[in-house]
Amino acid sequence: AWCMRRRSERFLVEREAASAEVLRILVFSLYIVPFLASAVPLSLTGAGHNTNYQLPRISRPQTLRGGGEMEREFGLVVHDVESSAVTLAWNAYKDGAKYEIEIEGKDGNTLKNTISSTMMRKKNLTPASVYTVKVRATTDEQTWTPFCPTVEFTTLSEVAKRMAAPTVMSREETACVMQWEKVEGAEIYEVEMREDGEKGGGTWETVGGGNGVKGEAMRKKNLFAGGAASGCYFRVRPKTVNGGEATEWALSPPSLRVTPASLPPFLSSLLGGPAGTGLIKPDGSPVPIASLAGKAVGLYCSASWCPPCKQYTPMLATFYSQMKGLGKPFEVIFLSCDKDEASFKGYHSKMPWLAVPFGSPARESALATLKVQGIPMLTILGPSGAIAEQNAVQTPLNPATLDRWLRS
Repeated sequence: AWCMRRRSERFLVEREAASAEVLRILVFSLYIVPFLASAVPLSLTGAGHNTNYQLPRISRPQTLRGGGEMEREFGLVVHDVESSAVTLAWNAYKDGAKYEIEIEGKDGNTLKNTISSTMMRKKNLTPASVYTVKVRATTDEQTWTPFCPTVEFTTLSEVAKRMAAPTVMSREETACVMQWEKVEGAEIYEVEMREDGEKGGGTWETVGGGNGVKGEAMRKKNLFAGGAASGCYFRVRPKTVNGGEATEWALSPPSLRVTPASLPPFLSSLLGGPAGTGLIKPDGSPVPIASLAGKAVGLYCSASWCPPCKQYTPMLATFYSQMKGLGKPFEVIFLSCDKDEASFKGYHSKMPWLAVPFGSPARESALATLKVQGIPMLTILGPSGAIAEQNAVQTPLNPATLDRWLRS
């Protein structure tokens, strides 16, 4: 009996020691392991045994396009919201990636979609309701990135007022002119813009100054920093109507994607191409021919010794200055028919527009291509590079004429 009692006491002591060891291991796993960033060998010694444990390696958050943590880089944005639909956009993750979009209403109802594009329009939502949305990506449909932080939006009421989407009046290499419908009684318009690139992304920002834009058009400069893959969208609403805040107006649907204009091949070739000497201002400073992208261009063949040219040049200069003052995408290029460079420079110094340098091979080549037989001659090319008028010297110079050229 004494032996059996001693054996039971020893068993209880060993069981308590084992339980304490298990508790120490659990505490270590729950509180110490998460703070270690890499695997290190650690010896955990139990009662009567010695075992080496390899701690798991902590995985780093996945990144997007080499930037910060994915949660900060997805760039999920509400592109447009309607009474029963929403359009979402986000950054591209990797080529061939698929995206899962999860939209949740305040009632707990969750809508899920899996697509391969970086923009999606979801319909059948409830008007005037709050939703949250998040997105994640995969390249193999098995391993998913973490969801990005949720973004909240509220659908419009069924009676919300909206203007029509803005439209493009003209495009240039680094600028564009947007226009929109007139709202009766509107004094100022609030304009927002969203830029994106080849990978998508971009958030809505107010443009045109904090006080809004007067009138129904706006020229936005310093665009398309990413080159040909860049693009932007615009939306608008009246800010004040008849002296009061236009609180009942929602932002308009976004415009179509506006991309930078490119130089038409015919005009590029005519002026010597990218490898040519380019253009110059009256003071001799250089200007790249790419600056002509998206503009109506007048090729002005003239000379200082020509009496009719001396009469027409001031009229063209007045028209040119007026159109520039209105922000119209219009440029004139002087193709000199003078006999020497000194005459060219003296004549060009009295003009407000650009010129092909007198010594450039492109000058004589352009005069030959245009088949100049008499001067003054003003050949008009539309933004597409098509010839709008072979010789516009006899054409009335007014805004309506330029608008017609811009449509060519």
